Amino acid sequence: MDSQIKRYVLAGAAALLLLVAAVVVYRSMFGESNAERTARKLPPAPRYFVDEATEQEVVVATHLAAPITSSDGKTLVEAVFVSCDNGQTKKLAYTIKYTETAKAILDEHRGQMAALSVEDSDTVQAGMMYRAAGTKDWVNANTPQGLRISVLPRCPGTNQLSTIVKPSEGSSALAIE
Repeated sequence: MDSQIKRYVLAGAAALLLLVAAVVVYRSMFGESNAERTARKLPPAPRYFVDEATEQEVVVATHLAAPITSSDGKTLVEAVFVSCDNGQTKKLAYTIKYTETAKAILDEHRGQMAALSVEDSDTVQAGMMYRAAGTKDWVNANTPQGLRISVLPRCPGTNQLSTIVKPSEGSSALAIE
């Protein structure tokens, strides 16, 4: 009798292992990816945006790619602020937005670059646009002019590079989804 119970226990354990393996395979083939799960679960971090026309600053918590539209109809683009005094003061260095095609890809994947195919990643990179602070013209980020815009400026009177300033996690931020 003991050996028969052992066989039933082993058969049950084997069946359970097969079921677990089947669920894992099914989820990996048809379930959402880790990047999608992460994007869905994590709240968006606050980021700096500015009104495209006036460069007025606003902090927004969103997974969406720039440009985005505020509740009052303003077009907001992502802003990169720099500082030479550990964030005590900050200065707008440049702004970022994406072409409609690149934005649609990023918005679909909620900004998770890891979830993009190689082709989509190339499209997003080709669709990234920069504009230097105080100028009107947008340039492709992957051109020599775009690369010059994204180089962090040196701090006055020193050879030290400025640092990028991000909003603190506790910042009050508009939520736009």
